Amino acid sequence: MLDVISAKDSIRLDQETIDSKISTKNLLIQNAGRAIAFHLIDNIDNPFNKTFICIAGIGDNGLDAITCHKILKKNSVNSSLFVIDSSKVKSSYLDREVYYSKIKDVDLSLYDIIVDGIFGTGLNRNVVGDFAEVINKISKCKNVVSIDMPSGVFTDTGIISGPSVNAFSTITFTYPKISHFIGEGYTKRGELFIYDIGHQKDLIKSNIKLIRDDDISNRIKPISKDNDKYMNGKILTLTGSVKYSGASILSGKAALKSGVGIIKQIFPSSLDNHFTNFLEAVDCSIDDENLGFLTNSSFDLISNEFHWPHCFLIGPGISTDKKSLSLIKNILSTYKSKCVLDATALHSINYKKDKFKNTPELSILTPHYNEFSKMIDIPVEVFKNDIIKNIKQVSKFLENRILVLKGPNTIIADGQNNIYVIEKGTYNLGTAGTGDILAGIISSYVASGYTLIDAAIIGASIHSHISLILMNENVKSIMASEMLSYINQSQNYFLNYHD
Repeated sequence: MLDVISAKDSIRLDQETIDSKISTKNLLIQNAGRAIAFHLIDNIDNPFNKTFICIAGIGDNGLDAITCHKILKKNSVNSSLFVIDSSKVKSSYLDREVYYSKIKDVDLSLYDIIVDGIFGTGLNRNVVGDFAEVINKISKCKNVVSIDMPSGVFTDTGIISGPSVNAFSTITFTYPKISHFIGEGYTKRGELFIYDIGHQKDLIKSNIKLIRDDDISNRIKPISKDNDKYMNGKILTLTGSVKYSGASILSGKAALKSGVGIIKQIFPSSLDNHFTNFLEAVDCSIDDENLGFLTNSSFDLISNEFHWPHCFLIGPGISTDKKSLSLIKNILSTYKSKCVLDATALHSINYKKDKFKNTPELSILTPHYNEFSKMIDIPVEVFKNDIIKNIKQVSKFLENRILVLKGPNTIIADGQNNIYVIEKGTYNLGTAGTGDILAGIISSYVASGYTLIDAAIIGASIHSHISLILMNENVKSIMASEMLSYINQSQNYFLNYHD
């Protein structure tokens, strides 16, 4: 796992590295500028026949850009320099250097590559004046490489200050930053590259971690050849209703494809024709008086099954009718073992009133942004303004529960103030049913004996990796059922992964 750090952590990392005499400020800047310059030379096609302009703001980010420009020039790359406010830049960095100082003198369209060194992680207020004018011009360009952070993006929240840069790649140092993975920081950063520049790494310990492929490889284990279907785990499902029977089939099949041994599905008898098409599942049909969903009148029959599963999957496709929700609330307040709660099951949690006191202690909750904001009773736009802060607030009450927040990247939180980021999620997951697939995969790993946190991390990583496979196959928008045939391929990728 790789630490993901805040703006304050970034400042502290520099200062403590300097104070410990591991490096000097000048050497860190030289190393950063060199890393950027050689990244450009190594990764830009035919760099010696292209034109570059490095744009420097004030602060260390600007010094990185100036240093990058100098190293490009020394290596025979056609680079120009634009310094927005040279009065606030150390004169030693600009000694005998030719540079532009007014945006009106620069035609950005003449340059093949623009290096954005305006703000980086240091932005702490809205952008105005000359800086806003420059960023507005850069925002219209497609060929921008940003240093640390696309200028105009706040490091800790991923929200923008007004004008902001759209980068095709971002180069950062030692650790990724929070907004590389959330909000507009994620959508504007492009491809992320991380380089070591001489920081002392053990000086910073963040409770936010980026999950990498080797982390999954170290957690996931092949299914034993000696296991029978009962040893591979049992899942009980309460999913589906007259409007959404497909959610039940998708989540159940995803669980089976992920390796669980047996699934028993509870469903309304009026939907027998739909549910019995899932041939691999054990059926538990309960009379619903043709409502198309189950109510509290079925509670005793359902609770008789509580002893059976290693994991209880509740929620995908369940009706949001008040009578249906009343049943789910009753189940959640009485069931005591491991479970995965998705979709409608999340609607039954009254977080504002009782936090998670009436939610099974050994549960994994899998909301997307809208479901999460409704659950904690704040507008989704307010939630998005500070995603990490809001997750941390909720995590105080999770205790042994796990939160899996589905978004552009999956964010997982436990009750010990730890947050894990799964980066591989792609835009093509934003279609109906893909969340049901995730719930099924995670349930399979819970039932197979993994800890709740490992089941969540492995399941979310497999789910995200499938989306990446499909994106690489030019699938622009996923049909959830397409994901089923890729589950084993993704599992095998992690089982056989070598760094």
